[in-house]
Amino acid sequence: MRQAGTYSGILSGGLSGKTGPHSLPLARIKKITKKSGDDVKMISGEAPTVFSKACELFIEELTQRSWMLS
Repeated sequence: MRQAGTYSGILSGGLSGKTGPHSLPLARIKKITKKSGDDVKMISGEAPTVFSKACELFIEELTQRSWMLS
């Protein structure tokens, strides 16, 4: 199971220490989110940023686990 303090540094730039611009395009995330269902009409301004950060953390977690298993 995941340790409690693993993701405690998210607000201060995440595990990689990156605080600059997003590595994933926010416009593309917004477009994919809108196409995800017929009931999605509008998306708040914060949603693409949150999804981008979640994807970055997911990719980082996959990378770390694959590195540990190889």
